[in-house]
Amino acid sequence: MLTEPTLTTPQALLELVREFDALGIHRTGSPGDNATTAWLARRLAAMGVTAKAWSFAVPRLETRVAYVDTLGRQIAGHAQMDAGLTPTGGVEGPLVPAEAVRRGAIAVLDIDVSASTGHDIEQAVQRGAAAAAAGLVVITRRGGASAFLVNAPRVWTPDPLPVLFVPPADADPIRQAVAEAARARLVVDGVRRLVTAENVVGHLPADAPRAGMAPLGVMTPKSGWFWCAAERGGGIAVWLAVAQTLAAMRGRGRDVVLLATSGHELGHSGLEAYLLAHPNLAAGAVVWLHLGASIGAAVAPPLGLFASDAPLLEQARAALDAAGAGPYRVQPAGLVPGGEARNIAVRGGRYISLAGGHAFFHTPEDRPDAVDAHALARFASACTALARTLMAG
Repeated sequence: MLTEPTLTTPQALLELVREFDALGIHRTGSPGDNATTAWLARRLAAMGVTAKAWSFAVPRLETRVAYVDTLGRQIAGHAQMDAGLTPTGGVEGPLVPAEAVRRGAIAVLDIDVSASTGHDIEQAVQRGAAAAAAGLVVITRRGGASAFLVNAPRVWTPDPLPVLFVPPADADPIRQAVAEAARARLVVDGVRRLVTAENVVGHLPADAPRAGMAPLGVMTPKSGWFWCAAERGGGIAVWLAVAQTLAAMRGRGRDVVLLATSGHELGHSGLEAYLLAHPNLAAGAVVWLHLGASIGAAVAPPLGLFASDAPLLEQARAALDAAGAGPYRVQPAGLVPGGEARNIAVRGGRYISLAGGHAFFHTPEDRPDAVDAHALARFASACTALARTLMAG
């Protein structure tokens, strides 16, 4: 086993984020995602943790072209992964505000997602489908000039309405066309393929096993739309720090299961596949520590703290406050969270979850400079201490 320096310092954690970022775009099953699998497995092995890749299949939309053409301008965008496709030549219709959508029109939703939730986009999709619209163009504004993308939970049963996300920096011709009730052509052309992606599964056996001690689960997602430095990198860095701490711990009375799952942006498909293949795991762990999105994000991190019951919530709060970690918002005990902790909750498992958004969430601007290394170190200190407490409980 190699000896590694501690991973809880700001410098070490930020270096992990940079290494993750350097692997490329992390979409499920992409070269960057697969490289992350190998990188994490190497990292765990260096700590003495048995690690392997665990493969699963998931549908993925491979886009050929995606744009809207209006007023003599062609504006490229991102196709929604669980929405419909147009014919190769596209569909045509007048551009209208989403709230005034009608049959045959192309609806436009112009929304500041930093002050909204995904429900507004979901409602626009539902209204468009109900009105037999030709398609939906979504202009999403957040912290940067690029389009904010939303996750695609229905990749196995996609919606029929074509949906295109357009960067706000390129959207003025679309806004002008809506004001003039001008016509447009929407093209979302691609093919859906079943691809193979990989989770990382680490196993750290008890070195002093005690009867009746259920395993501790520690999980983090590893995939996302772009580089995801603050969205995913912080959670991955803390996950590795927790793994290192527990691997060095002597007298472990329980096993530890370490999961880094792909398929996050596609309906948590990697974790869901793993839990379906291991049906007793979710509820069989003493607790799951979910290291979710935006841990250590530098700008506007509305991180939420979730727990399945009041005692776990108080344990987590005590650890965070002792380390000076924050900011975070305490959610009511038992509230079913978003992110992969939801997959645990609906199966009756116990969980503690840290997850939220930030200013560059789900955009290409989410790079290492969107991470606050010192804030990340405080969260790492809290989570490693919490993990040690959970091992003893």
